Amino acid sequence: MIKIGGHKMKKVLLFLFTFTIFLSMGSIAFGEEMKSSMQVKNQKVETVNKVHNIKIEKINLVDAVVIQTEETPTYNRMDIGNRIVVDVLNASLKMNQKEMHISQLGIEKIKMTEFASNQNYEKQDKVVRIVLYLDSVESAENVCIDQEGKDIIIYTSQKPVKQLHYEKENNNIIFPTKNNTGKKMIVVDPGHGGKAPGTHSENPLQYEKDLALDTAKRLEKLLQEVGYDTYMTRSDDITVGLSDRANAANIVNADLFVSVHYNWFDDPKVSGVQTLYVDNDPRDNKVFAKIMQEELVKGLDAKDMRIVDRPNLVVIRDTKMPAVLCEIAFLSNPEEVLKVSTQEYRQRAAQAMLNGITRYLNQ
Repeated sequence: MIKIGGHKMKKVLLFLFTFTIFLSMGSIAFGEEMKSSMQVKNQKVETVNKVHNIKIEKINLVDAVVIQTEETPTYNRMDIGNRIVVDVLNASLKMNQKEMHISQLGIEKIKMTEFASNQNYEKQDKVVRIVLYLDSVESAENVCIDQEGKDIIIYTSQKPVKQLHYEKENNNIIFPTKNNTGKKMIVVDPGHGGKAPGTHSENPLQYEKDLALDTAKRLEKLLQEVGYDTYMTRSDDITVGLSDRANAANIVNADLFVSVHYNWFDDPKVSGVQTLYVDNDPRDNKVFAKIMQEELVKGLDAKDMRIVDRPNLVVIRDTKMPAVLCEIAFLSNPEEVLKVSTQEYRQRAAQAMLNGITRYLNQ
């Protein structure tokens, strides 16, 4: 046994006490560090995006498959035989439905699932895989993918906006931000069409949709002959929505929008030309309307029924360029019906509108 004096004993005891406290604190600190490390290691990484809906919707005037997500998506595309695979990255699937049988747009069905990683992705990657099964007629080469905001838009053989200038790069649709020909772009909108005949005359029976289309085609031909670029919202007897017409004009970045119509009124004595526009608008619609009205009255030797503010007409309200709606004649007036029945009168109307367009652009 080693004997230690009282004074030295106090020092030893103090050292042992201090050392014990040090070890205890170190153990606590180490334990907390281990606990923290385990929490970080086992922490679940949250996905950034969620796929919450897939539907068929009319986009840019054609039906398309729309994949809707909650954030701006990042995605990959793969073509495997008759299947188009779209992988939405860093995402989870928030849909109960895992398969859609649609049998349209050249697509037989669509499957969607949260995809397990393979050689293309890291183990921790979260991927929502959407597979489009094409029918025997459709080809993967005709399938184009675009992105608008939080939506992934898939076009099949129906090209977005028939006749519209667009580019295709790596099977993705790229709409031009400006018309790159250097020419002025005029959108001509034949009123009504398809299931919407518009008004009509009695004797002879003539429907507004037919007269409007014929007159619009004549105007388009004249515009092209003098060097304008043109886009027709319809070239056949088909139904086109009002918003689709305005949307098409906005997509092609038109310089002017001219909608062609024929009028009707309860009193058969009423006749003449009328031009509709949206007032209190920065697009200069009123000036454009006045010029078009003057040229139509002069070119057709018709009564001036003045320009009229119509703020709720979708086709001239929702367009982003100067826009007018020209009412060429009253199909309720027997004398004007006989005039518009002739090709010569409709050609004069087209020429008058061309004169108004050129005059407005050259002012």
